[in-house]
Amino acid sequence: MVFVTSDIHGNWEKYKALLDMLPLAKSENTLYILGDFIDRGNDGCKILMDAMQRPNIIPVLGNHELTAAICIPWILQEVTDQSLSELSEAQIGALHEWLLNGGAPTLEELKNLSKAERAAILEYIRDMDIYAEVEAGGRSFLLTHAGLDNFVPNKPLHEYELTDFLFGRSILEQKFYPDKYLVFGHTPTRALHKQLNEPPIDDIIFHKNQIAIDCGCAYNDGRLGCLCLDTMKIFYL
Repeated sequence: MVFVTSDIHGNWEKYKALLDMLPLAKSENTLYILGDFIDRGNDGCKILMDAMQRPNIIPVLGNHELTAAICIPWILQEVTDQSLSELSEAQIGALHEWLLNGGAPTLEELKNLSKAERAAILEYIRDMDIYAEVEAGGRSFLLTHAGLDNFVPNKPLHEYELTDFLFGRSILEQKFYPDKYLVFGHTPTRALHKQLNEPPIDDIIFHKNQIAIDCGCAYNDGRLGCLCLDTMKIFYL
């Protein structure tokens, strides 16, 4: 069976509870995590280091991982007047964006890891795919972090820009593929419910051929949602 979740944002307790709930001990079962393992919560690096040891967890790159990967190679070097003066405007801008979007807890984690652990995390992030195509339960799915910006029918996926998969905000009325479901996180479903003139509930949304699964785990009152693609069964934590 194939399961999918997203936007754990450093919440180790919900991540571990999800692993305990799912039958991942069976090697034929797979869990896709659609990005944003890290930031906002305190244990994003801990989640990454656990996930990289599990061959049936498949990561998809999120915008928070991308921002971290930009900063990690240089931000943890020895801080001196010279090293600070050598930072480019692009590096300063990336660091500001990361911290502004909840990167401080991840930075604190990284400071307490060994050089080898930091290198392993960076390599794991750099190896993440930006989308996945999955067949399960007689249905076809496209899994991305944030949906698919600048959609053009019949345009091959490899021709889209990286930002098209990582930073967009979904419009639920937009039409995508008629023969497959687009599954994504990034935008909390409490916000997407407003597009439908519905109460802002933290639940998985099925709308036309879109499935939104970011149930607000980054918020204190949010949930971690998970969907089994074979059965369309939903799990919440």
